[in-house]
Amino acid sequence: MWQADTLHGPYLRINNTTTKTYLLCFIDDASRVVPHGAFYTSDSTPNLINCFFQTALYKRGVPQALYVDKAPTTPPRNSPPSAPASAPCSSTHLLETEPPKER
Repeated sequence: MWQADTLHGPYLRINNTTTKTYLLCFIDDASRVVPHGAFYTSDSTPNLINCFFQTALYKRGVPQALYVDKAPTTPPRNSPPSAPASAPCSSTHLLETEPPKER
């Protein structure tokens, strides 16, 4: 099982503009190996998909399960798969945290 998460990274100066960065990372729960992690200038679903499909899968193969939180960048469970890149992941179970309970 892999866990996915985002960390707010440092600010970078790009073209005389200060830009916030985000570290998108996948961690293998059993071995604690990081299949892939990368800094992006936005915390977005396309970047999460790029980080997972374009790099982590090619480096370490298909995980049995992927554990994610309910972040805005996590694609909804009932959303259509994104392109043919999702084909190798049809056997991967998506596990999500429960939403916080009302107090």
